[in-house]
Amino acid sequence: MTLSPLRLSPLLLTLLAFGCRSDDKDAVVDTVDTAPVVVDEDGDGFSGEDDCDDNDAAVNPDAEELCDELDNNCDGAVDEGALSTFYADGDGDGFGVSAYTVEACTAPEGYTEATEEDCDDGDAAIYPGATEDDCLDPTDYNCDGSSGLTDGDGDGFAACEECDDSARAVNPSATEICDDIDNDCNGEADVGAVDAETWYQDADADAYGDADFSLESCDAPEGYAALSGDCDDAEPAMNPGATELCDSLDNDCDGAVDDNPSDAATWYSDRDSDGYGDPATGKASCEQPAGTVENDGDCDDKEALAWDGATEVCDEVDNNCDGDTDEGVTSTYYLDSDEDGYGNPSRKQDACAAPDGYTDNSGDCDDTEELAWTGATEVCDEVDNNCDGDTDEGLTTTYYLDADEDGYGNPSRKQDACALPDGYTTNSGDCDDKEPLAWTGAKEVCDDADNDCDGSTDEGVTSTWYLDFDGDGFGRSSGSVTDCTAPSAIYVADGDDCDDTDVAFYPGATEGCDGNDYDCDGDVDNDGDGDGYSDVTCGGNDCDDADAAILPEPGSGCAVGATCLDILADGYTTDGVYTVDPDGYGAGDDPHDVYCDQTTDGGGWTRVYYQDSKLGGFFAVGEFEKNRTDPENYRYAILNDLEDYRRGGELEFLMRWPGHTTYTLAMQWAQTSNPVTDTAGAIPTGYRAISIPYTNNGWSAGLQRSNVSTYSLLDGTMSPLSNWYYAVGTTYCWGDTTNGCQPAPAGGAHIAELLVR
Repeated sequence: MTLSPLRLSPLLLTLLAFGCRSDDKDAVVDTVDTAPVVVDEDGDGFSGEDDCDDNDAAVNPDAEELCDELDNNCDGAVDEGALSTFYADGDGDGFGVSAYTVEACTAPEGYTEATEEDCDDGDAAIYPGATEDDCLDPTDYNCDGSSGLTDGDGDGFAACEECDDSARAVNPSATEICDDIDNDCNGEADVGAVDAETWYQDADADAYGDADFSLESCDAPEGYAALSGDCDDAEPAMNPGATELCDSLDNDCDGAVDDNPSDAATWYSDRDSDGYGDPATGKASCEQPAGTVENDGDCDDKEALAWDGATEVCDEVDNNCDGDTDEGVTSTYYLDSDEDGYGNPSRKQDACAAPDGYTDNSGDCDDTEELAWTGATEVCDEVDNNCDGDTDEGLTTTYYLDADEDGYGNPSRKQDACALPDGYTTNSGDCDDKEPLAWTGAKEVCDDADNDCDGSTDEGVTSTWYLDFDGDGFGRSSGSVTDCTAPSAIYVADGDDCDDTDVAFYPGATEGCDGNDYDCDGDVDNDGDGDGYSDVTCGGNDCDDADAAILPEPGSGCAVGATCLDILADGYTTDGVYTVDPDGYGAGDDPHDVYCDQTTDGGGWTRVYYQDSKLGGFFAVGEFEKNRTDPENYRYAILNDLEDYRRGGELEFLMRWPGHTTYTLAMQWAQTSNPVTDTAGAIPTGYRAISIPYTNNGWSAGLQRSNVSTYSLLDGTMSPLSNWYYAVGTTYCWGDTTNGCQPAPAGGAHIAELLVR
């Protein structure tokens, strides 16, 4: 047996390698290729590893599956998709029944592949398509559901007596029509049909036939046409639908040859023999008549030099037949009456040569003046030499009438001339040509004349004089006059005396405190800002007599603004005590002093209360009433006026402990509810809790009040024992440590301050 290379095991290969060792000192090692060798025994392109039968080239993964009881395509299935369906045929008539089938490559004994259903598989005479020719036999031999004696279409003929028992219009007595059906069952369809058309023999295939040779048929017979009337069925160019041509044939079969042929040329009479004919004489003909041409471009057939397209020449003939004579070959000449070589543009004539007295130049603007033409040099001769519409332009000078002989002329009386006329000047700066001392640029003097011509008389050289009735050196402005000198001794140069009957009143007079305006500045001397309130230095109550916006209240006090935030906006940026009127001037409470913090968190804060307590704290409601009588002790507390400080819908609070030694404790918040006026009980809408970021310190539920055993929001309706409190330690305290309150941690806050804005 021959050992295939694929059968060599690694062990055998190793032994073979050792068997090749030489006895020589140096070992010789032969390298053996251990890669497997691919073998294709049947040569079908697939090796034994992929080929399920490597001895049969017809069996491989690419082969087509055949019905041969083999797995041709190596997919593990035999004859899949190649089998046929066969039907049981019990009577052997070649037709089976679908109820009994088998899948096989060939029909087994007693089976057929016919797909039509046998309606009686026990009788070989009964099968689809069998003959039924006995009209007395009721058997359905052809399996169509009826027998030969049945009249299925109800036309009076049994099935065996006609050719189609399913169509009522088909029977031996029916009329044959053109419908590709044997209507009368004579074995021929459409033969003798009553609606057959007449067809005419068309030997020349021009779609027209010879009327002498016709037949009737449902369809056009070969070599026949539906139309007749062909006068020569051997000539395709001759029939009733043909176009008459110049070919010596009666193309349109009208009995005339070459009459009005479509391809005939039109010929035109050429009497002047210039090769161009008269378009009015055109006549169609197959042959050219004598004395005619095919060109109709002659506009004058009596003139041999005139035709369409000829070159126009100067001969008084319309050579090119465009309707104009000698156009483009003549020149325009202009009448030159003054014989200066320049003609009158409005007197012209077109001609081939210049007529007598004419020139080809049209640049004369005055054909009666031989020194005037377009382009001539302008000279000072009162003639428009260069024809530009102006006379002596650029050569004359404008002179002005100088009636007062002051060297300056009247600008409205001027004259253009080549030389200076008598009584004229070149200077137009005189505004009064009757006054020799008046001209533009002259120095104004006091002489009742407009010397410098600026429209004003004696301006800047006169003075205003005021009548000084009380002799205090100041006159009243209503009694002033303007003149070069004072009209009399009672007129002075200074005016604005507000009382010219009293020597104590004049501008700059010493002010008094009696309600009079001695210095004539429009304000009484003890009301500097004009707000109607006198200065405190004169015994009045205006605390700022330089600001009209700061007014004293009817009761007392003079507010700087409405709130600390308002006066911050007015430029008051220093912390301190200010007088404010939050409910408005003349309404509600009088102005009162408050402490304003203008630097913390943007400033504009009004102090609500200020307290020094090392164990938390309290402030009884009743004690806040003392801020009116003892503001310094209670640090300007405004608890009972909180509602006046509301901005929009909120009260913005700032709680802080400025005395803290380790941290600066502060918390800022806003709430819509006023803690003084809200109902006691649970926390109402508008409040929110706050917290202080410091160990063992806390703040809850905004500002609160206490009442013996309960804590609730301050509403101002409780007894004087009610108070506000704040918590700084681990418990809420208000005054001592007897109830287990713990003091604040070392270094804890002890000064509490509440502010609002």
